Amino acid sequence: MVYLPAPAQKFRVGITAEESELVVRRAANAELLTRSLNYADLSYACPPFLDLGAPKAPYILSADVIPQFAIGGKWLPVAIHLTPRFKARIFRNNELIGDSSLPVRTPSYMPGATIYFKSDKLNKPDAYLYKFASLSLFHHSNGQDGNSLRPDGTYNQYDGSFSTNYLEGAVYVSRKFGYSDGNDVNFTCDNGAKTHYDAYGRLGFEKHFSSDPNMVGRYGQNRLNVRAGLIRNKVYRDKLITSQKDTLYSECYTRERYRAVLTTSFITDSNLPDLGGKMNSWKRRVNAELMIARRLPVSANVAIQASAGYYGSDPYNAYFEDSYFFIRAGLAFGFFTATDYRDTPTR
Repeated sequence: MVYLPAPAQKFRVGITAEESELVVRRAANAELLTRSLNYADLSYACPPFLDLGAPKAPYILSADVIPQFAIGGKWLPVAIHLTPRFKARIFRNNELIGDSSLPVRTPSYMPGATIYFKSDKLNKPDAYLYKFASLSLFHHSNGQDGNSLRPDGTYNQYDGSFSTNYLEGAVYVSRKFGYSDGNDVNFTCDNGAKTHYDAYGRLGFEKHFSSDPNMVGRYGQNRLNVRAGLIRNKVYRDKLITSQKDTLYSECYTRERYRAVLTTSFITDSNLPDLGGKMNSWKRRVNAELMIARRLPVSANVAIQASAGYYGSDPYNAYFEDSYFFIRAGLAFGFFTATDYRDTPTR
């Protein structure tokens, strides 16, 4: 068999202004999708007895699973996340009520979707801050159909029905800064990758509707949500030793090392019922959490994490009347910064 050479291909040296604009626009679209994933909520899972503070803690296991099925990229000017969120707590045996089955008591089902928008005029190459916005729609229920209220007027945490829906609009600002070539100042990456920080902020307003009638007036229907995060991204390069003992370097790639995220939420309803003097106080209205996560060197999507904070209103469905300080530790999962998840190392 005779192999003939492939016909020569023709390449243009220059591109038109329209083509250049298209390249820039597609890069901006991809940047929106990347940032929407990097700044999204992280999932977490806590091993036995590492989630402490709640009245029924420590748990055998607690988890908040937030997968993001993303639609977007170079060819879409918006980014869309489809999120089948799920919260679960495995309780310890409770012999006092005859429950010895390690139950997952009233888990939270929170399916929803978020669409992210950007403005190319606000995000020009010389812009000090990168800005975008989002609109979310979520449902939150616990799959129970028992009476919502106990005879004493408190919410039925055992099998009481909990159901609500909410819309949230949010704006984001972020800035990358502190660029450096890493530990080796004599080495410059050919692809321009540099070690840097990525700081971002998020401000959102959450409006609930079509809630269970017994929740209205006692569960916060209007919430102001604020988040601030700092991500440390480091540039890496691998040494390759040849048979002649020559040292070569692979192309540089970027990986997140750690992040710190402070999240707060404030219920803005004008009035809540006075149950034991706590429901209508500021202590009942505020939730705050500080989380620190260190990405595992062998994974682009898994980190170890530790969190501490205060729940004025426990976000675990029918337990919303509980208020307490908490600490927890375990694993975090999400879209941490990575140059390319498919073909670069994971350290």
